[in-house]
Amino acid sequence: MKNKFLYFLHLNRNKILLIFFLYIFATCSVGVVNYPYIDDIARRVEGVGNFAAHYSRYLSEYASYVVQGSHHLTDTGLTTFVLSAIILTISSSLVLYVLFKGKKVSWISALGSIFIGINPWFIECLSFRFDAPYICLSVLCSVLPFILYESKAINYFMLSVVGVFLMCNSYQGSSGIFIIMLLTLLYRDYIENSSIFELIKKAVLSGGAYAVAMLVYFVETKFNPELTLRGDTTSIAKLGEMPYAIYNNLKVYFLTLKSQSTHLWLLLAIILITSTIIFGIQKSKKNKLLSAATSIVYVIVCSIMSLGVYMFFSTPLASVRPRYEYGFAFFIGILMIMLAETTSSKLADYLKGCVVILLTYYSLSFSFIYASALDIQKESFEYGSEMLASDLNNYLTDENKVVYISSLFKDSPAYLNTQSTYPILGSLIPSNTSLYWPNLLWFKTYTSLNIDLVGFDFNTINMNDLELQESNKLWDIYKYNGEIYVYIK
Repeated sequence: MKNKFLYFLHLNRNKILLIFFLYIFATCSVGVVNYPYIDDIARRVEGVGNFAAHYSRYLSEYASYVVQGSHHLTDTGLTTFVLSAIILTISSSLVLYVLFKGKKVSWISALGSIFIGINPWFIECLSFRFDAPYICLSVLCSVLPFILYESKAINYFMLSVVGVFLMCNSYQGSSGIFIIMLLTLLYRDYIENSSIFELIKKAVLSGGAYAVAMLVYFVETKFNPELTLRGDTTSIAKLGEMPYAIYNNLKVYFLTLKSQSTHLWLLLAIILITSTIIFGIQKSKKNKLLSAATSIVYVIVCSIMSLGVYMFFSTPLASVRPRYEYGFAFFIGILMIMLAETTSSKLADYLKGCVVILLTYYSLSFSFIYASALDIQKESFEYGSEMLASDLNNYLTDENKVVYISSLFKDSPAYLNTQSTYPILGSLIPSNTSLYWPNLLWFKTYTSLNIDLVGFDFNTINMNDLELQESNKLWDIYKYNGEIYVYIK
């Protein structure tokens, strides 16, 4: 198996190099912006990962020690982004190896495989300066077992248990990837006329391995008391509420995916899915009607299962952050690889290739657009912080370290213009106006002002009682009973 995989790498070395270079360009374009993304701002200051304590991600915790060379975390610059590109390259290579059975792959399939790691939903995972490579590890752990898919059952079973368990210990958002890979291989083998008995046996074996790994991880989480303190967002729905929870989670999942996508992305995805079904019917050695039904069921079931364990949660997470939705993007990446497989019809290959190339181009293009939007928002936030800190310095005292404020700074007009075309940016990039903890900590660390900004509703106070200290086009600064109030215009 080792020699076979090495031969595959040698046979497709130029294509794998292309995959790596595209990954490195995309990840480093985000990295060079130096945007402190959500948890990054605290980890930069405190040097504590808390991957294990807060999220039961022990692989991430220990892997971060290896990367850092220390238990105390620091910002390593582009190091984590380069590592992410390497891990994603290995993941894409493994997927290509498994789907093409170790044979030569087409350039279009190689190109399409980068959608696995470079897409509008996974790009958020790549934004974390501290987390990114360990989230990428969860993808690698999910696809690694399939390198033994056609080997001895016991070897495949054991590697599947280990792979899924390690996935849970690196990032649980990848919990649907193993299932998608399994369903894809079962579908591929079915249309190639494999024995139904063998397919059922493989499905049962894989399902058993997945269940065992999840059970072991569930037991592991019971030894982590902090998880119980985080509330319903991390809890599985009660048995009686499970049917509605699944329905609600899936509804929110697909509606959110739709609302975050541009019209062009949706059109290309529909064409891709339709083409996959048609190509599956043409390639199948089974009855055409049965093949059509199987292809449709494959697409529907994979779309549903791409949500992974999140479909069983009591609270829909899909609408919270885009990184909870990248399972579906992984599925689209798989379809791109399969669709780009060469056939005897040059016209069909040309048309399919155009769809894959366009989706790849727009995903790469979006990664650069996203990096630019991050840079714009960062510049706007830091400029506003400098201005506000300068004005507040005139009124702060050693005794008065609390400032009541209506909101933070306005979002950049250039960013808002970009968001009008790419609605997912509103979910990906935190608003500069928000008084949530990363923005507040960012302001405090950037300005070196040891003050607390506290949100305040000015509708709850008579403005005539406030003593105006300073007014400009950005904000008004007031005093009331010795306390400072800032109204952002």
